[in-house]
Amino acid sequence: MEKPSDKQRYKPNSYPLNFRIICLFASVALIIYASICVYYDDFSIPSRRRGGSHIGKVLHIHGYSVWILSLACLTTAANLLSYLIDHYDERNNEHKYERFSKLSAKAGWFLLFSAIILELTRAISKSF
Repeated sequence: MEKPSDKQRYKPNSYPLNFRIICLFASVALIIYASICVYYDDFSIPSRRRGGSHIGKVLHIHGYSVWILSLACLTTAANLLSYLIDHYDERNNEHKYERFSKLSAKAGWFLLFSAIILELTRAISKSF
């Protein structure tokens, strides 16, 4: 009996259509929102107010923090688009997509926390 070759045994990653559509629209929305925030120099992050009120506060971030948060949005969009590309890529290189996904996720979190720290230091220095 013949042994199946690696090429015959290999099955590329396959993601459901609804997941691919969500990844596409979420990445486009993130890119558009990040661009608008950079243009107006105002990154708005909605939050919920405690105490049962459904009307929440909005955190506004300005300056260099907007650029850093926009880069975090772009790395997240790249991460989402990598799933879409991986679905259509039939080569045996899933390990590269997995490595890119981990790297872009770490970079996104690092940029997010960097922007928060930068905004906090800016706010504290303004108060003195």
